[in-house]
Amino acid sequence: MDVNSPDTPTYIPPKPAERSTLPPPDSDPCSSCPRLLPEWALAVLIVLLLVVAISVGLNVMFVYKKRRLQRDLAIKAHLDMQKSSYTRKSNGNDIAQDRKAVKPPILRTKTIALKKSRIEIPRENIGISVSLRSIGDGQFGHVWKGETRGLTVNDGHVIPVAARELPASLTDDDILDNLVPLWSLKTHENVVQVFGCCLKTEPSYILTEYVPNGTLFTYLRTNGGIARTSVYANIDTLEADHQITVMEQNLFAFDVANGMEYLANKKVIHGNLCAHNILLTGEKRCKVADFGLTTLSNLVTKDGIYEMWMSPERLSDGLCSAEDDVWAYGVLVWEIMTYGRRPYSELGKENLQEMLISGYRLIVPQGCDQTTANLMKSCWQEKEGERPTFEKIKNQLGDKVEEEADYFALGSNMDSYYACVNVIDS
Repeated sequence: MDVNSPDTPTYIPPKPAERSTLPPPDSDPCSSCPRLLPEWALAVLIVLLLVVAISVGLNVMFVYKKRRLQRDLAIKAHLDMQKSSYTRKSNGNDIAQDRKAVKPPILRTKTIALKKSRIEIPRENIGISVSLRSIGDGQFGHVWKGETRGLTVNDGHVIPVAARELPASLTDDDILDNLVPLWSLKTHENVVQVFGCCLKTEPSYILTEYVPNGTLFTYLRTNGGIARTSVYANIDTLEADHQITVMEQNLFAFDVANGMEYLANKKVIHGNLCAHNILLTGEKRCKVADFGLTTLSNLVTKDGIYEMWMSPERLSDGLCSAEDDVWAYGVLVWEIMTYGRRPYSELGKENLQEMLISGYRLIVPQGCDQTTANLMKSCWQEKEGERPTFEKIKNQLGDKVEEEADYFALGSNMDSYYACVNVIDS
Protein backbone atom coordinates (compact mmCIF):
# COMPACT_ATOMS: atom_id res chain seq x y z
CA MET A 1 0.00 0.00 0.00
CA ASP A 2 1.26 3.37 -0.86
CA VAL A 3 1.37 5.40 2.16
CA ASN A 4 1.50 8.54 0.18
CA SER A 5 -1.79 7.78 -1.53
CA PRO A 6 -4.56 10.22 -0.80
CA ASP A 7 -6.87 7.41 0.05
CA THR A 8 -4.67 6.32 2.81
CA PRO A 9 -6.07 7.56 6.14
CA THR A 10 -3.73 9.54 8.34
CA TYR A 11 -3.21 8.59 11.99
CA ILE A 12 -4.25 11.24 14.37
CA PRO A 13 -3.13 10.54 17.97
CA PRO A 14 -5.80 11.03 20.63
CA LYS A 15 -5.74 14.20 22.66
CA PRO A 16 -4.67 13.74 26.21
CA ALA A 17 -7.47 14.02 28.68
CA GLU A 18 -7.62 17.32 30.46
CA ARG A 19 -6.58 17.15 34.12
CA SER A 20 -9.43 18.19 36.26
CA THR A 21 -8.74 20.52 39.19
CA LEU A 22 -10.08 19.68 42.70
CA PRO A 23 -12.64 22.07 44.05
CA PRO A 24 -11.58 24.08 47.11
CA PRO A 25 -12.40 22.34 50.39
CA ASP A 26 -15.48 23.43 52.22
CA SER A 27 -13.75 23.30 55.67
CA ASP A 28 -10.35 23.19 57.34
CA PRO A 29 -8.91 19.68 56.95
CA CYS A 30 -7.39 19.94 60.44
CA SER A 31 -10.60 20.96 62.09
CA SER A 32 -10.97 17.50 63.60
CA CYS A 33 -7.45 17.56 65.06
CA PRO A 34 -7.08 18.43 68.84
CA ARG A 35 -5.81 21.92 69.51
CA LEU A 36 -4.10 23.47 72.62
CA LEU A 37 -6.20 25.78 74.81
CA PRO A 38 -5.56 29.46 74.38
CA GLU A 39 -3.48 31.20 77.02
CA TRP A 40 -6.42 32.88 78.71
CA ALA A 41 -8.18 29.52 79.14
CA LEU A 42 -5.06 27.98 80.69
CA ALA A 43 -4.83 30.89 83.11
CA VAL A 44 -8.46 30.43 84.14
CA LEU A 45 -7.91 26.69 84.66
CA ILE A 46 -4.86 27.30 86.86
CA VAL A 47 -6.76 29.82 88.96
CA LEU A 48 -9.62 27.37 89.43
CA LEU A 49 -7.21 24.64 90.55
CA LEU A 50 -5.60 27.02 93.04
CA VAL A 51 -9.01 28.01 94.40
CA VAL A 52 -9.93 24.35 94.86
CA ALA A 53 -6.62 23.59 96.59
CA ILE A 54 -6.97 26.56 98.94
CA SER A 55 -10.56 25.61 99.73
CA VAL A 56 -9.53 22.06 100.61
CA GLY A 57 -6.70 23.35 102.81
CA LEU A 58 -8.98 25.76 104.62
CA ASN A 59 -11.56 23.04 105.21
CA VAL A 60 -8.87 20.76 106.67
CA MET A 61 -7.66 23.55 108.96
CA PHE A 62 -11.22 24.33 110.02
CA VAL A 63 -11.93 20.70 110.89
CA TYR A 64 -8.64 20.45 112.82
CA LYS A 65 -9.32 23.63 114.81
CA LYS A 66 -12.89 22.51 115.49
CA ARG A 67 -11.71 19.19 116.86
CA ARG A 68 -9.03 20.91 118.92
CA LEU A 69 -11.61 23.32 120.32
CA GLN A 70 -13.88 20.41 121.19
CA ARG A 71 -10.96 18.75 122.96
CA ASP A 72 -10.13 21.87 124.95
CA LEU A 73 -13.77 22.38 125.88
CA ALA A 74 -14.02 18.77 127.04
CA ILE A 75 -10.94 19.15 129.22
CA LYS A 76 -12.19 22.47 130.60
CA ALA A 77 -15.56 20.95 131.42
CA HIS A 78 -13.82 18.10 133.18
CA LEU A 79 -11.71 20.50 135.22
CA ASP A 80 -14.68 22.69 136.08
CA MET A 81 -16.55 19.68 137.43
CA GLN A 82 -13.53 18.58 139.43
CA LYS A 83 -13.08 22.02 140.94
CA SER A 84 -16.73 22.74 141.55
CA SER A 85 -16.29 21.96 145.23
CA TYR A 86 -13.49 24.51 145.47
CA THR A 87 -15.33 27.54 144.11
CA ARG A 88 -16.74 30.24 146.32
CA LYS A 89 -19.06 33.17 145.90
CA SER A 90 -17.45 36.48 145.01
CA ASN A 91 -18.87 38.15 148.12
CA GLY A 92 -16.71 35.97 150.33
CA ASN A 93 -19.42 33.58 151.55
CA ASP A 94 -18.25 30.00 151.40
CA ILE A 95 -20.09 27.32 149.51
CA ALA A 96 -19.83 24.23 151.68
CA GLN A 97 -20.03 21.05 149.67
CA ASP A 98 -19.45 17.49 150.69
CA ARG A 99 -16.87 16.15 148.27
CA LYS A 100 -17.83 12.58 149.07
CA ALA A 101 -21.51 13.24 148.50
CA VAL A 102 -21.05 15.15 145.24
CA LYS A 103 -18.78 13.29 142.85
CA PRO A 104 -18.47 14.73 139.36
CA PRO A 105 -18.83 12.20 136.57
CA ILE A 106 -15.55 11.21 134.97
CA LEU A 107 -15.28 12.38 131.39
CA ARG A 108 -14.35 9.50 129.12
CA THR A 109 -13.57 11.02 125.76
CA LYS A 110 -11.14 10.03 123.06
CA THR A 111 -9.41 13.36 123.46
CA ILE A 112 -8.60 12.87 127.13
CA ALA A 113 -7.60 9.27 126.47
CA LEU A 114 -5.21 10.52 123.78
CA LYS A 115 -3.66 13.08 126.10
CA LYS A 116 -3.29 10.47 128.84
CA SER A 117 -1.46 8.20 126.42
CA ARG A 118 0.86 11.02 125.35
CA ILE A 119 1.71 12.07 128.90
CA GLU A 120 3.14 8.65 129.73
CA ILE A 121 6.94 8.48 129.27
CA PRO A 122 8.32 4.95 128.74
CA ARG A 123 10.51 3.73 131.58
CA GLU A 124 13.32 2.86 129.18
CA ASN A 125 13.55 6.55 128.25
CA ILE A 126 14.21 7.60 131.84
CA GLY A 127 17.44 7.46 133.79
CA ILE A 128 17.24 8.19 137.54
CA SER A 129 20.26 8.53 139.81
CA VAL A 130 18.75 6.77 142.83
CA SER A 131 22.20 5.83 144.08
CA LEU A 132 22.90 9.50 144.75
CA ARG A 133 21.38 11.66 147.44
CA SER A 134 17.86 12.85 146.64
CA ILE A 135 17.59 16.50 145.63
CA GLY A 136 14.54 17.06 147.80
CA ASP A 137 11.58 15.65 149.66
CA GLY A 138 8.14 16.51 148.32
CA GLN A 139 4.62 15.95 149.52
CA PHE A 140 4.70 12.30 148.46
CA GLY A 141 8.31 11.21 148.84
CA HIS A 142 11.82 11.72 147.51
CA VAL A 143 12.67 13.81 144.48
CA TRP A 144 15.56 12.51 142.37
CA LYS A 145 17.64 14.06 139.64
CA GLY A 146 17.37 12.15 136.38
CA GLU A 147 17.31 12.51 132.64
CA THR A 148 14.96 11.55 129.87
CA ARG A 149 14.75 11.52 126.10
CA GLY A 150 11.99 11.35 123.54
CA LEU A 151 10.27 14.54 124.66
CA THR A 152 8.84 16.74 121.92
CA VAL A 153 9.76 19.79 123.97
CA ASN A 154 13.43 19.21 123.19
CA ASP A 155 13.34 17.28 119.90
CA GLY A 156 14.18 13.97 121.52
CA HIS A 157 17.49 15.05 123.06
CA VAL A 158 18.47 13.93 126.54
CA ILE A 159 17.51 16.58 129.09
CA PRO A 160 17.77 16.71 132.90
CA VAL A 161 14.57 16.22 134.88
CA ALA A 162 13.38 16.07 138.45
CA ALA A 163 11.66 12.73 139.16
CA ARG A 164 9.12 12.88 142.00
CA GLU A 165 8.15 9.59 143.58
CA LEU A 166 4.46 8.83 143.94
CA PRO A 167 2.96 6.57 146.62
CA ALA A 168 1.49 3.25 145.54
CA SER A 169 -1.84 4.18 147.14
CA LEU A 170 -2.63 6.60 144.27
CA THR A 171 -4.40 5.12 141.26
CA ASP A 172 -3.42 5.92 137.68
CA ASP A 173 -6.75 7.69 137.11
CA ASP A 174 -6.21 9.90 140.17
CA ILE A 175 -2.75 10.89 138.95
CA LEU A 176 -3.69 11.46 135.31
CA ASP A 177 -6.87 13.40 136.07
CA ASN A 178 -4.80 15.89 138.07
CA LEU A 179 -1.68 15.86 135.92
CA VAL A 180 -3.11 16.29 132.41
CA PRO A 181 -4.12 19.97 132.97
CA LEU A 182 -0.66 20.74 134.38
CA TRP A 183 1.06 18.95 131.51
CA SER A 184 -0.99 20.98 129.03
CA LEU A 185 0.41 24.30 130.29
CA LYS A 186 2.76 26.16 127.98
CA THR A 187 6.32 27.04 128.94
CA HIS A 188 6.60 30.03 131.28
CA GLU A 189 9.78 31.58 132.65
CA ASN A 190 8.51 31.56 136.24
CA VAL A 191 6.70 28.20 136.30
CA VAL A 192 8.28 24.75 136.47
CA GLN A 193 7.28 22.75 133.40
CA VAL A 194 5.63 19.34 133.76
CA PHE A 195 7.05 16.90 131.21
CA GLY A 196 4.94 13.83 131.97
CA CYS A 197 4.84 10.78 134.18
CA CYS A 198 5.87 7.14 134.35
CA LEU A 199 3.14 4.93 135.81
CA LYS A 200 3.83 1.56 134.22
CA THR A 201 6.49 0.51 136.71
CA GLU A 202 7.04 0.82 140.46
CA PRO A 203 7.68 3.31 141.85
CA SER A 204 5.71 5.76 139.74
CA TYR A 205 7.15 9.18 138.96
CA ILE A 206 6.11 12.66 137.89
CA LEU A 207 8.79 14.18 135.67
CA THR A 208 9.26 17.95 135.79
CA GLU A 209 11.82 20.50 134.71
CA TYR A 210 15.08 20.30 136.66
CA VAL A 211 15.95 23.63 138.33
CA PRO A 212 19.56 23.53 139.57
CA ASN A 213 19.82 25.99 142.48
CA GLY A 214 17.43 24.37 144.94
CA THR A 215 14.60 25.99 146.86
CA LEU A 216 14.14 29.66 147.66
CA PHE A 217 13.81 28.70 151.34
CA THR A 218 17.28 27.15 151.40
CA TYR A 219 18.78 30.14 149.60
CA LEU A 220 17.18 32.57 152.03
CA ARG A 221 18.39 30.61 155.03
CA THR A 222 21.91 30.14 153.68
CA ASN A 223 22.52 33.66 152.41
CA GLY A 224 20.27 35.63 154.73
CA GLY A 225 22.58 35.78 157.71
CA ILE A 226 20.50 33.41 159.87
CA ALA A 227 22.33 30.15 159.26
CA ARG A 228 23.80 30.42 162.76
CA THR A 229 20.53 31.38 164.41
CA SER A 230 17.31 29.50 164.91
CA VAL A 231 14.69 29.54 162.19
CA TYR A 232 12.21 30.19 165.01
CA ALA A 233 14.10 33.28 166.21
CA ASN A 234 12.22 36.53 166.74
CA ILE A 235 12.18 38.78 163.70
CA ASP A 236 13.63 41.60 165.80
CA THR A 237 16.94 39.69 165.92
CA LEU A 238 17.69 39.88 162.17
CA GLU A 239 21.42 39.94 161.64
CA ALA A 240 23.09 42.50 159.41
CA ASP A 241 25.61 40.20 157.68
CA HIS A 242 23.16 38.80 155.12
CA GLN A 243 24.22 38.65 151.46
CA ILE A 244 20.77 39.17 149.94
CA THR A 245 20.05 42.67 148.72
CA VAL A 246 16.72 44.47 148.81
CA MET A 247 16.72 44.46 145.01
CA GLU A 248 17.08 40.69 145.00
CA GLN A 249 14.22 40.32 147.47
CA ASN A 250 11.98 42.44 145.26
CA LEU A 251 12.91 40.35 142.22
CA PHE A 252 12.03 37.16 144.08
CA ALA A 253 8.61 38.56 144.98
CA PHE A 254 8.03 39.77 141.42
CA ASP A 255 9.02 36.43 139.85
CA VAL A 256 6.62 34.49 142.07
CA ALA A 257 3.78 36.93 141.38
CA ASN A 258 4.45 36.66 137.64
CA GLY A 259 4.30 32.87 137.75
CA MET A 260 1.22 32.82 139.95
CA GLU A 261 -0.58 35.26 137.66
CA TYR A 262 -0.02 32.83 134.78
CA LEU A 263 -1.36 29.90 136.81
CA ALA A 264 -4.36 31.92 137.98
CA ASN A 265 -5.21 32.85 134.39
CA LYS A 266 -5.12 29.13 133.55
CA LYS A 267 -7.46 28.37 136.47
CA VAL A 268 -4.76 26.39 138.27
CA ILE A 269 -4.81 26.64 142.06
CA HIS A 270 -1.47 26.07 143.76
CA GLY A 271 -2.70 25.13 147.21
CA ASN A 272 0.76 24.90 148.82
CA LEU A 273 2.48 28.19 147.97
CA CYS A 274 5.50 28.83 150.19
CA ALA A 275 9.27 29.36 149.91
CA HIS A 276 9.85 25.59 150.05
CA ASN A 277 7.98 25.21 146.76
CA ILE A 278 9.82 27.96 144.86
CA LEU A 279 12.93 26.89 142.92
CA LEU A 280 15.87 29.03 141.79
CA THR A 281 17.48 28.87 138.36
CA GLY A 282 21.18 29.35 137.69
CA GLU A 283 20.50 33.08 137.26
CA LYS A 284 18.66 33.11 140.62
CA ARG A 285 15.25 33.67 139.07
CA CYS A 286 12.27 32.05 140.76
CA LYS A 287 10.10 29.28 139.33
CA VAL A 288 6.85 28.20 140.98
CA ALA A 289 6.80 24.43 141.62
CA ASP A 290 4.52 21.78 143.17
CA PHE A 291 1.34 23.49 141.98
CA GLY A 292 -2.01 21.82 141.39
CA LEU A 293 -1.24 18.68 143.42
CA THR A 294 -3.33 19.45 146.51
CA THR A 295 -6.02 16.95 145.56
CA LEU A 296 -3.44 14.17 145.27
CA SER A 297 -1.80 15.09 148.58
CA ASN A 298 -5.20 15.03 150.30
CA LEU A 299 -5.69 11.49 149.05
CA VAL A 300 -2.40 10.46 150.67
CA THR A 301 -2.51 12.31 154.00
CA LYS A 302 -4.80 14.67 155.86
CA ASP A 303 -1.97 16.25 157.85
CA GLY A 304 -1.79 19.99 157.20
CA ILE A 305 1.95 20.49 156.73
CA TYR A 306 1.31 23.91 155.19
CA GLU A 307 -1.11 25.23 157.79
CA MET A 308 1.08 28.26 158.53
CA TRP A 309 0.46 29.51 154.99
CA MET A 310 -3.29 28.84 154.90
CA SER A 311 -6.01 31.45 155.02
CA PRO A 312 -8.60 31.45 157.84
CA GLU A 313 -11.34 30.16 155.53
CA ARG A 314 -9.21 27.25 154.37
CA LEU A 315 -8.33 26.36 157.94
CA SER A 316 -12.08 26.26 158.57
CA ASP A 317 -13.34 24.25 155.60
CA GLY A 318 -10.19 22.87 153.97
CA LEU A 319 -11.12 24.18 150.52
CA CYS A 320 -8.51 25.69 148.21
CA SER A 321 -9.11 28.81 146.16
CA ALA A 322 -7.28 31.53 144.24
CA GLU A 323 -7.86 33.88 147.16
CA ASP A 324 -6.22 31.37 149.49
CA ASP A 325 -3.18 31.41 147.17
CA VAL A 326 -3.04 35.21 147.50
CA TRP A 327 -3.04 34.87 151.30
CA ALA A 328 -0.20 32.33 151.08
CA TYR A 329 1.69 34.66 148.76
CA GLY A 330 1.62 37.35 151.45
CA VAL A 331 3.16 34.86 153.91
CA LEU A 332 5.78 33.95 151.29
CA VAL A 333 6.73 37.63 150.90
CA TRP A 334 7.09 37.73 154.69
CA GLU A 335 9.48 34.74 154.41
CA ILE A 336 11.52 36.61 151.80
CA MET A 337 11.76 39.73 153.94
CA THR A 338 12.75 37.72 157.05
CA TYR A 339 15.28 35.57 155.17
CA GLY A 340 13.43 32.30 155.62
CA ARG A 341 12.13 32.45 159.16
CA ARG A 342 9.18 30.30 160.12
CA PRO A 343 5.84 32.18 160.17
CA TYR A 344 3.86 32.23 163.43
CA SER A 345 6.74 30.64 165.34
CA GLU A 346 5.30 32.23 168.47
CA LEU A 347 2.02 30.33 168.02
CA GLY A 348 1.13 26.68 167.96
CA LYS A 349 -0.91 25.02 165.22
CA GLU A 350 -3.77 24.44 167.59
CA ASN A 351 -4.11 28.19 168.24
CA LEU A 352 -3.49 29.46 164.69
CA GLN A 353 -7.02 29.29 163.32
CA GLU A 354 -8.57 30.94 166.36
CA MET A 355 -5.94 33.71 166.37
CA LEU A 356 -6.34 34.47 162.65
CA ILE A 357 -10.12 34.64 162.91
CA SER A 358 -9.75 37.05 165.82
CA GLY A 359 -7.61 39.34 163.63
CA TYR A 360 -4.05 38.31 164.52
CA ARG A 361 -1.52 38.79 161.69
CA LEU A 362 2.20 38.38 161.15
CA ILE A 363 4.37 41.26 162.33
CA VAL A 364 5.89 43.33 159.54
CA PRO A 365 9.69 42.81 159.64
CA GLN A 366 12.03 45.62 160.62
CA GLY A 367 13.43 47.55 157.68
CA CYS A 368 10.58 46.55 155.38
CA ASP A 369 9.47 49.46 153.19
CA GLN A 370 5.91 50.71 153.36
CA THR A 371 4.96 49.45 149.90
CA THR A 372 5.90 45.87 150.73
CA ALA A 373 4.25 46.14 154.16
CA ASN A 374 1.00 47.33 152.59
CA LEU A 375 1.19 44.53 150.01
CA MET A 376 1.44 41.86 152.70
CA LYS A 377 -1.40 43.37 154.70
CA SER A 378 -3.64 43.53 151.62
CA CYS A 379 -3.05 39.81 151.00
CA TRP A 380 -4.21 39.08 154.57
CA GLN A 381 -7.59 40.77 154.33
CA GLU A 382 -10.26 38.78 156.14
CA LYS A 383 -12.73 39.02 153.25
CA GLU A 384 -11.55 37.14 150.21
CA GLY A 385 -12.96 39.65 147.74
CA GLU A 386 -10.86 42.45 149.25
CA ARG A 387 -7.55 40.70 148.54
CA PRO A 388 -5.67 41.80 145.40
CA THR A 389 -5.32 39.63 142.31
CA PHE A 390 -1.93 38.38 141.18
CA GLU A 391 -2.15 40.63 138.15
CA LYS A 392 -2.43 43.67 140.41
CA ILE A 393 0.38 42.40 142.64
CA LYS A 394 2.65 41.78 139.65
CA ASN A 395 2.05 45.23 138.18
CA GLN A 396 2.65 46.89 141.54
CA LEU A 397 5.92 45.04 142.12
CA GLY A 398 7.02 45.61 138.53
CA ASP A 399 6.65 49.36 138.98
CA LYS A 400 8.53 49.16 142.25
CA VAL A 401 11.43 47.17 140.82
CA GLU A 402 11.64 49.46 137.83
CA GLU A 403 11.89 52.50 140.08
CA GLU A 404 14.57 51.01 142.34
CA ALA A 405 16.79 49.38 139.72
CA ASP A 406 19.59 51.19 137.92
CA TYR A 407 18.27 49.68 134.71
CA PHE A 408 15.32 47.31 134.45
CA ALA A 409 13.47 46.67 131.21
CA LEU A 410 10.02 45.07 131.28
CA GLY A 411 8.25 43.68 128.22
CA SER A 412 4.79 44.88 127.21
CA ASN A 413 3.22 41.88 128.97
CA MET A 414 5.92 41.77 131.65
CA ASP A 415 6.44 38.14 130.69
CA SER A 416 10.00 38.68 129.50
CA TYR A 417 12.30 41.01 131.23
CA TYR A 418 15.99 41.65 131.59
CA ALA A 419 17.68 43.02 134.64
CA CYS A 420 21.00 44.76 134.12
CA VAL A 421 21.85 45.52 137.72
CA ASN A 422 24.24 44.25 140.32
CA VAL A 423 21.73 42.07 142.12
CA ILE A 424 24.26 40.44 144.41
CA ASP A 425 27.02 42.45 146.06
CA SER A 426 30.27 40.57 145.82
